[in-house]
Amino acid sequence: MAGKKSNRWTGSCSKIAGIDKRSLSQKIHKALAKKFLRMIQHNRCARCGKFMAKDAETHFDHMTDWDRDDNPLQAYLNIDNIRLSHAECNLHHGRLKAVERRALSRQVKANKKSS
Repeated sequence: MAGKKSNRWTGSCSKIAGIDKRSLSQKIHKALAKKFLRMIQHNRCARCGKFMAKDAETHFDHMTDWDRDDNPLQAYLNIDNIRLSHAECNLHHGRLKAVERRALSRQVKANKKSS
């Protein structure tokens, strides 16, 4: 019976919000995850350690590179690898990683040419 009540509630809310049930459910899960991470991180950014204001734009931040893992999907979904960071801190870290990857790629190409 609880499932039917829950479905009716979600359906009504999705009509009011003007979005489908799945999108509404994802938004709720995302908000809960962010609230939980803020709580366990004491409102501190995982990258810079500074306080995250209540209205600060935040990102889920994978602390180790999931895209370099043998199983990227599993690494991406691993909740032990996810922290909350200021959006700018996460984006800055991503840009640094991209610069490192390009430099490494150039180095590998140079080594191939010289061999």
